[in-house]
Amino acid sequence: MTAVPVAGRAPLSPLGLAFLVVASTGWGLNFPIMKFLLTEWPPLSSRGLCGVVGAMALALVALARGQTLRVPDGMWLRLALVSMLSIGGWVASMG
Repeated sequence: MTAVPVAGRAPLSPLGLAFLVVASTGWGLNFPIMKFLLTEWPPLSSRGLCGVVGAMALALVALARGQTLRVPDGMWLRLALVSMLSIGGWVASMG
C-alpha cells in the first residue's frame, strides 16, 4: 500500500481575511437594516429599491473598469429568461 501525501496548509492571505471581514460585517448588518426598512416600507418596494440600487452600483463599477454592458446578439432571449427566473424569483421570495 502506498502512502498518500498530505497537503500542507496554504498561508492565510491578508486580502482574503479583509474580504471575509467586509462580507461578514455587511451580511450581519443587512438583517437589522432590512428589519427596520420592512417596518417603514412595503416589502416589495424595499426589495425593488435594493434591486435598482444594486444594478446601478454594478453598472457604475463596470463602466469605471471600462467594460461594456452590451449584450451579444442572439443572447437576449436567454438573458431575459434567466433574469426573470433567478432575480425575479429571488426578489419575490425574499420579500
